[in-house]
Amino acid sequence: MTSNGVYGETSKLLNGDDGRHVMNPYDQMNGGGATDSSFALYPLPTQALNHRSASSTYAPLPVPVPSLPHNNNTAASPLSHAAIPISELQHHIDRLRMNNNLGFQQEFESIETGQHFSWENSSADVNKHKNRYANVVAYDHTRVMLSDVDGIPGSDYINANYIDGYDKVNCLFVVLDKKNIIFFQPKAYIATQGPLAETFADFWRMIWEEGSATIVMLTNLEERARIKCDQYWPTRGTSTYGDIQV
Repeated sequence: MTSNGVYGETSKLLNGDDGRHVMNPYDQMNGGGATDSSFALYPLPTQALNHRSASSTYAPLPVPVPSLPHNNNTAASPLSHAAIPISELQHHIDRLRMNNNLGFQQEFESIETGQHFSWENSSADVNKHKNRYANVVAYDHTRVMLSDVDGIPGSDYINANYIDGYDKVNCLFVVLDKKNIIFFQPKAYIATQGPLAETFADFWRMIWEEGSATIVMLTNLEERARIKCDQYWPTRGTSTYGDIQV
């Protein structure tokens, strides 16, 4: 709980005082706690599926994984997510809205959940305090690596991962079979947590080092009396975060 009586989301998850079951990846890595499914965690592919450019340094695209069980512990059939022509988009949305938005619900439930790859850097003792949530980690193979600060262990860590885009201009591609070719723009986006007060400097250092021109904030600072994100920008004038002045 913060000084103003508002629960921070991190403490809410770690304390578990709202009755929710929380899968803690730190405990899970040491054999404690159950995962959200009966499937074992999936290792990284051992062979490259495609040749990446020199600027794309993380591992190949993840291999397909089976559908995870639903609440009744029965494996769900995977839904097809083929590309939708723009001329058919409105019809597709209307179809998903039928039967009280049943189509949207089915698509949402088909998204794979749980941690499938390693997150050793997120679980390192020197980095744990930099994670807003204990069960939202940064996968090692796509994490954003900050420049090292001399003499500071873990200074290259921030809870952020690269996301490939779909832009077919100057892109790479991987051939799955004769009929399926995936086009993608490597490292087109970065997804990161709402910064903590102690990670403001790391956040702005990442923005600077990655040359990010646009920040899209998908949460409020506070939602339902819970802190979701600390204000990482100045209220008035300018503020300095580490070596970056904003």
